[in-house]
Amino acid sequence: MTLRISLLILLCLAVVAGAGHRGGALAQGAPIAGSGKLPEIDPYAEAPHDVVEAIANLLSNRTEGNPFNGIKACFKDAGGNEITQIDCRQRLDRYFSDMMEKHREKLGRFSRLEVYARLTDLSGDPSGKSFVRDVYALRGVVVGLDDARRFRDVKICFQDAGPQPAIRQICRQQLYRYHTELLRENFVLFRDINPKLIHKRLFAIADQDNAIFGVGEMTAIESMRNIRKAQQEEKQSAARAMSQAQRYYCPPSTSRRLEPLEVQMASDGICLCSYGRRFLGSTPTVRGRPVGAIYSSCGATSRFRILDLNRGHLMHGDWITIQAAHGGYVGVHENGFLYANRPTAGKYEQFRIVRPSGLPGQIRPGEMITLMSPRGVFVSTNLSGGGALRGVKEKPKPHDFFVLVR
Repeated sequence: MTLRISLLILLCLAVVAGAGHRGGALAQGAPIAGSGKLPEIDPYAEAPHDVVEAIANLLSNRTEGNPFNGIKACFKDAGGNEITQIDCRQRLDRYFSDMMEKHREKLGRFSRLEVYARLTDLSGDPSGKSFVRDVYALRGVVVGLDDARRFRDVKICFQDAGPQPAIRQICRQQLYRYHTELLRENFVLFRDINPKLIHKRLFAIADQDNAIFGVGEMTAIESMRNIRKAQQEEKQSAARAMSQAQRYYCPPSTSRRLEPLEVQMASDGICLCSYGRRFLGSTPTVRGRPVGAIYSSCGATSRFRILDLNRGHLMHGDWITIQAAHGGYVGVHENGFLYANRPTAGKYEQFRIVRPSGLPGQIRPGEMITLMSPRGVFVSTNLSGGGALRGVKEKPKPHDFFVLVR
């Protein structure tokens, strides 16, 4: 009997050791059972050797290698054009899904997240290194591909917020919701882990690129109470400004037969009404094709096609491109003024649509908005300069708002 028990114990130990070797990605990323701790962040973490070897073998095959080389060429040709980079990432996502389905026997034993991270690392995606680094730092916390993608959205929120307390508070709320869903969906995995440790790890990685802004939030100098107070004061100030300025802007259309806002923006285009009920436009015959509040009504020449780079509904914080009726894309020139003379939309032909109040949610027609450029400036109407649009560092004033009119 004793001999039989000893053999059984040895067999169990062998099975456990084998499982740990075969599932390297899961073993090194799993929480330390019963300890209440997460594994330490390894700054030199890499993809598991068996994942690297399996993908290398598949890519050595021309059938799989050629399409992947096309994706790498896509990222290389995209350069700094973020719109083209989005298309390249979509190609990578489709390639990954097809690969996992076709080679289920070879790749099915690995974590989908580890396989995707390895492909992203090899693809040449400019933001891929950051994504992969976060995946490795969050081993034991983020275990699924969908979770990793949702976390990337949270991190982008912190990156875009910079030092602005009100927007950073919105990002912290997004992180809280993400953390809550993560715990609910992975209850068994995290049953021994203190939820505060998980939240601390998530916040540290999400905000690591803005550490200089986040230091105060981790101390008594700038507590959460102060952030909320600043956010509330900013909301109240913005609400007063909008209330005072409302009568100087175009009212929303009351017609029930209009198409949804997102459809109208991308098809026939939409008008942007500025202070004094003047509509933005760009005259192609004027040198440089400057953009200004030059029309008194919403007509064909004052319509702009707007593409929401985040897709779906137009939301507070979304990045958009603006294309004039004559086809040129709007951007902020180095001299500070806006021109619609770009044949394609690059980094500086993008704008972030922001509510003056900072409240999240879907943007509605007739609602006041502000536009922010990647150069870090807000779009302002130069009322004393013939209505020309320019970028300013100051926070938007009541005459710097815009209204989407269909």
